[in-house]
Amino acid sequence: FNGLRLIQAVREMHGDTPVIAVSGQNADQLMMAEDFGAAATLIKPLDRQRLIKEVELLAGEVSSAWNYAL
Repeated sequence: FNGLRLIQAVREMHGDTPVIAVSGQNADQLMMAEDFGAAATLIKPLDRQRLIKEVELLAGEVSSAWNYAL
């Protein structure tokens, strides 16, 4: 099970769950991750502040969606 298949499986089972893809291999992998439905992509080595920013951004989007649904 590679990362791209994992993203695809998460999208199929939990379509509203945001996925952050991380790769140290190459930009092509991250572009494919976006095609598979990743909400954000990051390159290794990780920039801790950027990861936190992406998580906060996606958490805010999920929270807004929940509030809208209610």
